[in-house]
Amino acid sequence: MERCFVTRPFGPSRWLVVCSVFAASYFTHSSAALGQIQTEAVPGETASVSRNSKVAERGSVNYLRSGMTYSGVFLKGLIAEAYQVPFTRVSGSDAEITKMLSETYDVTVKAPRPISQQELMLMLQRLLADRLKLRVSRTPKVEQVYNLTVRKDGAKFREAVTDGEVDLDRKPGVYQFNRCAMWRFSAFLSNRVGRPVLDRTGLPGVYDFVLKPDTSPGSEPSILRDVSQLGLEMEPGEGSVTYLIVEHLEKPPE
Repeated sequence: MERCFVTRPFGPSRWLVVCSVFAASYFTHSSAALGQIQTEAVPGETASVSRNSKVAERGSVNYLRSGMTYSGVFLKGLIAEAYQVPFTRVSGSDAEITKMLSETYDVTVKAPRPISQQELMLMLQRLLADRLKLRVSRTPKVEQVYNLTVRKDGAKFREAVTDGEVDLDRKPGVYQFNRCAMWRFSAFLSNRVGRPVLDRTGLPGVYDFVLKPDTSPGSEPSILRDVSQLGLEMEPGEGSVTYLIVEHLEKPPE
């Protein structure tokens, strides 16, 4: 069994992606995700960030209905997570910042109640802005994309009901997605089709589901047919793809 959902974008020793957690776009919430950081905290929220200097085989992300924990995750990946954009489209404005983006961190964000993916994203943004003085700018580009939407007969999977690691178990002929947000699934799809996949599903939660690749002959990538198993579809078109530039960044206090 190959675990590849968080391995390569997070782990210091394996950087290439198979299904790259951060290799897809999440632009249905672009005005909130990429705009000014919301400063009002969730009442009772707690957050921590610290350097992780250990060289691990891979980093990990654990989903909690009340937050997330990250262990040994590249700072570049954390920033991508906070803004829910592809980690491949996050870059530093100079050599020093670029170097800092490759450092690994442990992060915990928690609230006293279950929170939405939107609330989690804003908690991460606040934490990085407060502790690391993160400041970013954005460059949008119009590119050829696929729009991921829900078919008329509805999505054929359910929300995850347990806390645990966010990952993908790859087995022969089967991909098992565990606690997967749709922007993460777009990551997997984007890597497969070689162009950005924009999440237009409107599905706000995290989900467990299985994808079985179609191996029958076809002129188009089989993944375009595969997603129909899940009650989803991918339509080609043009879309705005945003690139994040990290303009300012500081190491957290010891």
